Amino acid sequence: MTGRESGYSLIELVGVLALLGILAAVGLSRFTSTETFAARGFYDEAANFLRYAQKQAIARHGAVAVQLIGNGLSLQGAPGPAGEAPYQIAAPGGVSLAATVSSLSFDALGRPSTAAVFTFTEQDGLVRSLTVHAETGYVQ
Repeated sequence: MTGRESGYSLIELVGVLALLGILAAVGLSRFTSTETFAARGFYDEAANFLRYAQKQAIARHGAVAVQLIGNGLSLQGAPGPAGEAPYQIAAPGGVSLAATVSSLSFDALGRPSTAAVFTFTEQDGLVRSLTVHAETGYVQ
């Protein structure tokens, strides 16, 4: 033989397969329950809902209100992104929504009527919150 043979040894292949097996076992456990992903998705959707309400108030040069209805949010004074009226979102099962106010409106400059904190509590006890700042309307 004139050159060096190339390729992977059996030990290297077994090592790579073992690592892939460990990663798959850890990774798959994160995807078995969709409740955590649905809860985080609703949290993000609620943040975008509040930002959308603020932008609609600025674009329409008038007040747009967000109301807490049951376990969800409803937009008053503007249609939703696809033209639906009223535009509403609801929390998935296992998530409860509470707020410091039952209604929040944005004026033509995007300022909220009051500061507000929206609290999302999941079944497993994880709590997330969104804050709407009083002067700027910044959703954090």
